[in-house]
Amino acid sequence: AYVKDNYPDGINILVNNAGMAYKGDSTAPFGEQAEVTMATNYTANLNMCKEFLPLMAKDSRLVNVCSGVAVFALHRMKKDMADKLKGPMSMEELDQTMASFVSHAKVG
Repeated sequence: AYVKDNYPDGINILVNNAGMAYKGDSTAPFGEQAEVTMATNYTANLNMCKEFLPLMAKDSRLVNVCSGVAVFALHRMKKDMADKLKGPMSMEELDQTMASFVSHAKVG
C-alpha cells in the first residue's frame, strides 16, 4: 500500500543488493551455510522482484548486484553445471536447481 499510495506512477528503479557469504573458516555445517546463503542471495532477491516488479513504472530499471564471487564460483564448478546455470532455463528449473544444491549440501 505504501508504494502504491506514494508512487502512483510506479517506482523508477529497483536495486537488489542483498548478499552474504560465510567466512572460509566458518564452523557452521555446509548444509546450513548453503541454506542460509541461498535464502539471502537467491530467494530474497527473487521474492523482492515478485513483489516489486508489478509496481514498477513504465521504462523503469531493475538492477541486480552481485559480487565477483559469483563469477569465481562458476569457474570452480563442474563444466556441465556452469553451462546449465549460464544457459536458458525456466524459473521452475532454476528453483529446482537451487533447491537441489541445498538438499545435496545438507546430506554432504
